[in-house]
Amino acid sequence: MIFRTEIVWYKQIMLKRTAWGSFKSPSNPHIVPSWEYILVFSKFQPKLEGNSKDADITSEEFMKFSDGFWQIPPETQRNGHPAPFPEELIYRLIKFYSYKGNTILDMFGGTGTVAVVAKTTNRNFIHIDISKEYCKVAEKRLNLAKEKLSQAKLNIIMDEN
Repeated sequence: MIFRTEIVWYKQIMLKRTAWGSFKSPSNPHIVPSWEYILVFSKFQPKLEGNSKDADITSEEFMKFSDGFWQIPPETQRNGHPAPFPEELIYRLIKFYSYKGNTILDMFGGTGTVAVVAKTTNRNFIHIDISKEYCKVAEKRLNLAKEKLSQAKLNIIMDEN
């Protein structure tokens, strides 16, 4: 793997800021980072080959996403998962680093955020998780996303006529 870059995901919201027993005291203060690092690697080569017609990132998105400091609030809809990623975070990664039609692999699929965003951005996906419960939630979310996409396409067709 070739290391490419790191992105700082600044979550903006932190509920726990200090260790119990040390509030306003230097006895044992505890810093809880309000960010996470996203490490970006390429397999074999730094350039992803693809058809430029399948690059669907807008100029505005490209400019915004190429700044390595992403201010995105954490997900509030848990869907039964203790730490889901926000769809906006996954959307940026998928749009910035893949072409339409590429396959997105999520080896720790959880409740399907990557699968849903991949589907809604015209990517293929492979969702893997050991939890049958999470996979059922992911399937429900995918079905809901498919319904929304079908409805959106229907509205576009109706607007054109």
